[in-house]
Amino acid sequence: HKKGDIGGIKTVLKSCIEPPSDIAVTTAVNALEQVGALNPKELLTPLGFHLAKLPVGNVRLGKMLIFAVIFGCLAPVLVIAAILTGKKIYRAAPRDMIECANQKKRALYVAKSDHITMFKFYKQWKQQGV
Repeated sequence: HKKGDIGGIKTVLKSCIEPPSDIAVTTAVNALEQVGALNPKELLTPLGFHLAKLPVGNVRLGKMLIFAVIFGCLAPVLVIAAILTGKKIYRAAPRDMIECANQKKRALYVAKSDHITMFKFYKQWKQQGV
């Protein structure tokens, strides 16, 4: 056996007291393969090895954090990850403030990037000293 070879994920999980459904396992394995954490033989890739060590429940966020470290942009990515996993930070504006709220949203909006828009929103909030 190679390092990381545990005998097939479905085989191992079927031996659990309360095994997950086959659909749940297949969905999870597919997600791990899509992010590059598992190879087609269900062995951990180098990325998968590092993701397994992170205390992050969402592998896509974990991958985002690992790549942020590699590319030297961890601070904004941490903010984005926190926003994605936290409570909803936007709330509906009162009726008399809707147009003002829409103008502020448009000023922060970044085309094709909700994540950068969220980071701009955070930066503005932080600058206001709230």
